[in-house]
This record gives sequence, structure tokens and C-alpha cells, in this order.
Amino acid sequence: MSEATKYSVVIKNGTYHLAESDGGTLVLVDDYAALQQKQEETEALMYAMRHDMRESRENMEAMLAENAEIKSGIADITFMRDDDFFASTQEAQRVMGNLVNIKTPATDTILNEVRAEGAQLCIDAIVTSGSDDFIDAPNICADVVRQLRASSAEGATND
Repeated sequence: MSEATKYSVVIKNGTYHLAESDGGTLVLVDDYAALQQKQEETEALMYAMRHDMRESRENMEAMLAENAEIKSGIADITFMRDDDFFASTQEAQRVMGNLVNIKTPATDTILNEVRAEGAQLCIDAIVTSGSDDFIDAPNICADVVRQLRASSAEGATND
């Protein structure tokens, strides 16, 4: 059932009748039960989708953290002392050279979006703070950072 037929009460010749009406507020009991069942099914599906989205977001955040750690470790190669680098085998030098040049545009895009969301939260907090000057902006943004870290920690402990 895609749509229940709606009815309005119409008075004709002094008697009440039900008439189909797009703007009606009445439905038949069977139609109402079917609509209620459909609503319950939709709510259950939405709940499952929210759970899946939350789980996907948690997985993405874990992957981003791992990728950021890997990228940081790879970046350390660029600060390796020359004698350490040249003392390693040619194969190790080749592998390190490849690692230093790895591009991760998808990870970078997602990390930048997450950073942008955090920056937007700071902007929103400053704008809604009621302060006419921006002298307190660092403290407001620091509060946003604390809140984000606190909710990240809560999320990690609620697994």
C-alpha cells in the first residue's frame, strides 16, 4: 500500500457521509493499520541505517588514524640521516624512496574535510558567542577542541 485513501465528513441533506478528499483527515481502520505498520518498518530501517552509518564513520575514523600514523612514519624517512640512508641496502633505499613519494589523495580529502568540520565548529562557536570582538576567539576554539576530544574519548569507551 503506497497511500491510504483520505476521507472528509460531508453533510448532504442533513446526513453525514464520508467522501474521498485529498485534504481529508480520516482514513479507514485497515488503511491506518497498514500505514502504522509501514511507519514502524520505516523507523526500524532508519534505526538500522543510523547504526550502520555510525559504524561506518567509526571505521573510517579508525582508518584515517591509521593512515595518518603511517604517513607520519613515512615522513620520518625524509628526516633520516644521509649516512643511515646510504648505509642501507639499495633495495631498502628503493623502498624508502617509493614510500616517501606515496600519494594518498582520498585520505587527504577525508582528513581535510574532518579538519574543516572542526574549523566550522569553531567559527560557529565564535559567531554565536555574543562577543563583538574576537579577543576571546582562541579560548572559544580551545573549548570546541576540548568538546570534540571529549566526545571522541566517550565514543572510544562506549564501544
